[in-house]
Amino acid sequence: MLAWLLLRQQEIEEKLIEEETARRVEELVAKRVEEELEKRKDEIEREVLRRVEEAKRIMEKQLLEELERQRQAELAAQKAREEEERAKREELERILEENNRKIAEAQAKLVSIKHARSSLHLLNFFFNSKFLWNSFVLYN
Repeated sequence: MLAWLLLRQQEIEEKLIEEETARRVEELVAKRVEEELEKRKDEIEREVLRRVEEAKRIMEKQLLEELERQRQAELAAQKAREEEERAKREELERILEENNRKIAEAQAKLVSIKHARSSLHLLNFFFNSKFLWNSFVLYN
């Protein structure tokens, strides 16, 4: 039983030594990491800033590209609206010219009709006039 107790005590001591060793290694590693981080702190900060600036440049570029696409789309839409307005204006001008031509033709016909009526009235006057009638009878 003494051997067992000694063996048991030796196992406990080995376990304690293992745990202490693990704790010390962990502390050393943590200390070493902290020292390394402190030593490289400026370098790490510069790298982080570089990456942030790079991401910022990329985002700005993408934003500018998107704004340019929107501007181009707006210009195209404006051009299409202007083209549509121009086409409508030309169509209205064509209709107006056609209407003016028809009005001029109608006025010319009206003048012609008035002139013809005047001529008919004169002829009617002469034929209905006794003077002409009597002259006509005399010559026949």
